[in-house]
Amino acid sequence: MNYVRVDFVYRFTYSPTDPIFQSVQKECISEHIEFRVRKLNVEEYDEDRDILRSPALQVYYMNTFDTTIYPEFRCLDILRRVLDRLFQEQMVWKSKQDIWESKIQQLRIAYKILKTDSQKLRQM
Repeated sequence: MNYVRVDFVYRFTYSPTDPIFQSVQKECISEHIEFRVRKLNVEEYDEDRDILRSPALQVYYMNTFDTTIYPEFRCLDILRRVLDRLFQEQMVWKSKQDIWESKIQQLRIAYKILKTDSQKLRQM
């Protein structure tokens, strides 16, 4: 049995009212996937390259908000659905465009990585 977990890992702070946080949390709950929030350990972070030192698939938000997704098909598909929905809701964020533009750009990059990685996993 594959163990599936979504960790929201933050470096400095996080907001429980953040739409990205809420969307992923809601999706995980509905799919019975364990959802945890925790502070990033120093040894998990590579300061020079500004990335997590984890073999797991990573989505990085605005230098303060990281999501580590353990690579399992179901989890990848769930996150892809969340990202799809967030892109569709992008118009709602227009009033906070300066704040969200960076997050949306990071999500687009993460989405491309997800599509590529899940296709590779399926071919194996």
